[in-house]
Amino acid sequence: MYTARRDRSANATGLYRQIKAEFIKLKAAVNAGSDYNQEKNEAISSIKLLVEKALLATVVNYMNSAKTKINKDMPTDAEKIGAIHDLSECVGFVHGFKGIAQSNRKITDAQINQLLTYLNAPAGGSSTMYLFATEPATTIDGLDDARDYVQEIYGFTDAEMTDFNANWISAEGR
Repeated sequence: MYTARRDRSANATGLYRQIKAEFIKLKAAVNAGSDYNQEKNEAISSIKLLVEKALLATVVNYMNSAKTKINKDMPTDAEKIGAIHDLSECVGFVHGFKGIAQSNRKITDAQINQLLTYLNAPAGGSSTMYLFATEPATTIDGLDDARDYVQEIYGFTDAEMTDFNANWISAEGR
């Protein structure tokens, strides 16, 4: 569901459609037998990377949502709470990659640690995510740094990063 939310209908090459195409390739390779093990393994590798990218696209979405909520002159308590919730989702997704063997993901432990630091939730340290809500003037740039870092790691285009802001299922009524 998260992946479909990041995928605009007009984008025939979005992450959701890429994942779907790779699963179709995987199914065909499996059905064709052991002569197609290379194609099967390539599809599996591609699916792993695409799912990882889709989750990080969702992290970008949540970071942007949090920033929108707290980067106001007078955000309400509900907006502040919502922003911290969004950032907690980010931390959960990012930190969760540490439970996956490095051979099965692109993002390294060092990159995960850096992202968590940008989110004021350092690995093995005490979280200060609340500062985004209580001291946004001095912390908000960390979200931009995190967003830029994700873009750098995965090579997302500026257009993709902008598209990640939307929930395309809702926006397009599908």
